[in-house]
Amino acid sequence: MLHYKNTRRHILASLVALMLLNACNSPNVRRATEEENLTVEDKRDRRGGKIGREGKPDDKPRKLFSFGKKKNKAPNTQNTIVNARQNTNVYLWQGALETINFMPLLSSDFNGGVIATDWYSPPEKPAQRYKITVRIIGPDFRSDALSVNVFSQRLRGSVWRNEDTDKDTVRKIEDTMLTRARDLIADAKL
Repeated sequence: MLHYKNTRRHILASLVALMLLNACNSPNVRRATEEENLTVEDKRDRRGGKIGREGKPDDKPRKLFSFGKKKNKAPNTQNTIVNARQNTNVYLWQGALETINFMPLLSSDFNGGVIATDWYSPPEKPAQRYKITVRIIGPDFRSDALSVNVFSQRLRGSVWRNEDTDKDTVRKIEDTMLTRARDLIADAKL
């Protein structure tokens, strides 16, 4: 009886194995054609070489990506230092940081060109607090490449209430940042 059970298991296992092998040979399974098995180089050779822009054979290799390769641009003469991966003017960045260095820094992203401070209350006005966000737009040293937002709140009872910020205050902060950036450029030329 034991021998009969083992034989039955072997026959059952053999049938399952045959069914699996038969499924691999199914007509629904698509076999790769000879063309699909060729490498890219073999396919190119069969077509008759590399194809140029006009659809004619071209001997010069074309590059899909040209990392680090400069395009035909006029040289930048506006005292700009630009990292290959970012679009922020270094002098504006440093001038902005040095102008608001008395405030606690919440975040700064050089590659994105954003500086954000946390709330700051001047010692002479503890019921007033300010928060500044600076955005440096572009690699050129221009006044319109600097965008400053100043938020202010006043303490009323135990709640901080938003207030409108004077546009002259924003302009003065921008002017101070631009002046500091100009000083950094002058120091760099020495």
